[in-house]
Amino acid sequence: MNELVIKTKITSELEEREMNDLITLKQQHWGYSVEEHKNWLADNIYPDDNHMLIYRGGGVLLAYLNAVNVDVSINQSMYRMLGIGNVCVDKDNAHAGVGSILMACINAFIKKADSIGILLCKEPLINFYEHSGWQIIRSQSSFVNGQLFSHTIMNFDPNHKYIKEDASLIEVSRNF
Repeated sequence: MNELVIKTKITSELEEREMNDLITLKQQHWGYSVEEHKNWLADNIYPDDNHMLIYRGGGVLLAYLNAVNVDVSINQSMYRMLGIGNVCVDKDNAHAGVGSILMACINAFIKKADSIGILLCKEPLINFYEHSGWQIIRSQSSFVNGQLFSHTIMNFDPNHKYIKEDASLIEVSRNF
């Protein structure tokens, strides 16, 4: 693999080319139109949210994720966390290790920020995230932005602020 360039920017700093690149990459995994992706980003991603992009050399976007501030209630205790979403790798570069690099970078970002990471995970990806140092939070009920969430919730807590495997109720303040 050629030299990787890792960029971390907030939404308001993303250039038009970077926004187009990330939408094109997201389309490989979620079959929405460019317009639908733009609308989702406008509705759910704020100007001060973080984005991590990994490019090969000067031009091809290989991997992307966003990290947004979310308020999370776990068993009625409130936490401010970084919600990690839209994690994706260019399908032509799948299984080349770039996803692991992306997760190692966001884990370092979370640790440096003295924060806790949370992500919403579908079953086939659990092993990947566990190998990246994330843990499942089991819950009886989970809600994201007021909507019932029926998939897995995982966290990364490098500074040991909160790690608990079982919860009766998890409420996440916004979609990401």
